Amino acid sequence: LPRRDGARLELLPPLGQALREAGDLVRADEVLLEAVECGAAAGERRIVLLAELELGLVRMHRDPAYEAEEAEEVVARAIAVFEELGDHAGLATAWDLAGHARFNRGRAVLAEEAWSSAVAHARAAGDRSREVECLVFLAFCELVGPTPVAAALEHVDEIARQAEGSPVVEATVLITGALLEAMRGGFDLARDRIARGRAILEELGHGLRAAMAPASQLGRVEFLAGDPVAAEAALRPGYESLDSMGETAFLSTLAVDLADSVYEQGRLEEAERLTEQSEEAAAGDDVASQIGWRRVRAKVVASRGDAGEGERLARGALTLARETDYLELQGMALTGLAEVLDRAGRPDEAAAAAEEAALIFERKGAVVSAVRARELSAGLSGAPRR
Repeated sequence: LPRRDGARLELLPPLGQALREAGDLVRADEVLLEAVECGAAAGERRIVLLAELELGLVRMHRDPAYEAEEAEEVVARAIAVFEELGDHAGLATAWDLAGHARFNRGRAVLAEEAWSSAVAHARAAGDRSREVECLVFLAFCELVGPTPVAAALEHVDEIARQAEGSPVVEATVLITGALLEAMRGGFDLARDRIARGRAILEELGHGLRAAMAPASQLGRVEFLAGDPVAAEAALRPGYESLDSMGETAFLSTLAVDLADSVYEQGRLEEAERLTEQSEEAAAGDDVASQIGWRRVRAKVVASRGDAGEGERLARGALTLARETDYLELQGMALTGLAEVLDRAGRPDEAAAAAEEAALIFERKGAVVSAVRARELSAGLSGAPRR
């Protein structure tokens, strides 16, 4: 079709969405920029806004300079227009981007509200693809947010029922539920769930999700199981796939998980390089990555004897974590601080940080992490460890 044909314009935003979901972020960016340019030339305000929203979702995955504030500005403009038009499809896309912006900022409860609105509008529009995508992220909110593990498992099962047998949501619920199970010690069940979820995503051709979710969650399961070597083996393929796609948002988080696993194996230089990659790839308001690279690097530099720099980084990670409602991130930041303080020969402060971490993990129902935090607290000697 001619470049400015009306039918072609209508197809560009959903094509951009499909390319993004398939992991072809460069082509998605190109298609959506064309939609913005040609839509503006044709005076098609609706097409321009839809493309800008989709472009925001793409940029969150590949442009560290694109932050939530810019996304929220696009969302506000779009909601005003689409509410005036009664356009449920446009409103679903707008609330989807709002969910991503809030999720990146560590606001799981607010993100859940946005994605719930997106689901409702997608259903009203008959937009099954958008509905499924937002149900997927609702499941992730249950994982990282303040909902206790037992209740979160019930909620993700309810999300699967809402999706009425969607294989994408089925896979997501399997993978998300896997880490929830691992948090309370069900490691074999978690591994089985991830294997089944990965198989579904790969069969469907969901390149981005197939690269990120199974690798990340299996790596974290193995890490919780106390096997950093298995965690590294699980994380590497996803890390390399995301790197080859030019994706940065998920990569920055996966790099932290990988840094954790190699640090536990004593490979300090490699762990530090991975934190540097995470720092470079992460958006300024991607709190999970911003907390993560500081937390791991703090342990690396403290291990080398620079307790002062280690404490500065660890307290920076904790400050960021306390601004979120991500309980597991808060607990991990506190255990990282405890390790750094222990190396500095301050056992009482270290024990207090580890005990606070245990209490936070217990609020989430993360039994395995709570037990380890208490063991750390009890075993702190105050002598610098080597």
